[in-house]
Amino acid sequence: MTKTALLLTSSSGQLGQMWQELSEYSALELEQLNWSSLIGQERALGEIGLVAFDYSEWKDLSESVKKQVRPLLADCFKLVEFKPSDYKSWCQEFSDTDEKTFFLNSDLGVDFWRPGLKSFLKAQELHQSKDLIELGEGLNHLVTQSLQELQRVKKIHENLVPLRGDKVKGLSIMSKFAAGEASGGEFFDVIQGEEEFCIILTHSRSYVASSLVLSAFEKFREKKTFNLNVLQEFSIRLANTLRHEAGPDSLEGFHFFLARVDVKSLVIEGVNWGNSQLVSSGNFFVSENDFPIDSSFLDKSTFQNKLARSESYVLLSPGLRANCSDNIEGERLISYVRRMMYDGPKKTLQEIFYQLKKGRESNFLKYDATSVFIEVDPNVIVQI
Repeated sequence: MTKTALLLTSSSGQLGQMWQELSEYSALELEQLNWSSLIGQERALGEIGLVAFDYSEWKDLSESVKKQVRPLLADCFKLVEFKPSDYKSWCQEFSDTDEKTFFLNSDLGVDFWRPGLKSFLKAQELHQSKDLIELGEGLNHLVTQSLQELQRVKKIHENLVPLRGDKVKGLSIMSKFAAGEASGGEFFDVIQGEEEFCIILTHSRSYVASSLVLSAFEKFREKKTFNLNVLQEFSIRLANTLRHEAGPDSLEGFHFFLARVDVKSLVIEGVNWGNSQLVSSGNFFVSENDFPIDSSFLDKSTFQNKLARSESYVLLSPGLRANCSDNIEGERLISYVRRMMYDGPKKTLQEIFYQLKKGRESNFLKYDATSVFIEVDPNVIVQI
């Protein structure tokens, strides 16, 4: 039997635009209403099947209207558009009492969520005989699987191409990424300033944490110059954002590497929280740590050194290390990488990821994996 999707959203909402685009893929009939029209509604919304609405509009309703509408929402599956700043509010409104609510962070835009919702709507066409509540309970799983594919193709992650190369005044930077099946994921970027560049790498287990990280990245990219204090302050501020808006548990399994390289002096400095490692062909090495992301541990998590002419440096992400348990073909990962470095960036990265995928039936790794290869030109001019 065809069910109706009741859409409640402001005209400026991302959710309204997205739902209109996707409605052709579903067996749902779209019905657009406002909250006041629901008061006195004769039919239960549970019979309609699916309610999608904008939280920014919901939170502006008076408590008397909410009191009349809330019972109507109790038995139906809900898609709620929100922004990260609304996190605590919508948790109190819905999550504590209702397991049939799925939240869309509208800061990520229509393109980010389209594949996940498309999978959900397609599933409804194929399984109309199933109870809608069962489909609702499975939505998070469907969207999670879709987002794994989305990590490689969505516009917001264009920086996560399979093999990417950058050149910055005597330094070559090559990176490689492979998507994993686990929730959360890794995000990597190179941000170029006037006389420096920054490398950012994060690893998390939560999509809510990932969305907050991406928002923070966008603001960080706007900076024109960087120094060690800026990097340290940004890392603490990001941790506080996750702690306050996504909950303390969001920092479990969260790893953060942030480094700045001065292209004139070749000084590299930054902070490393968690399981990332930076390996060099020389003696320089940034090891993993289990320090909590807190200002009292800033000194212990901070590193500083100088890149050397003709040397190579490889950043190994927490996900990459977890995929191989720090061991490739019976050899310690660090030793294997150091031995491979002399074959150059392209061959090194291709060989590492070949070994990670070797023997896997799935096209995906178990976890997202990222590696960055930095090569210093032997003739680079260094400021004394």
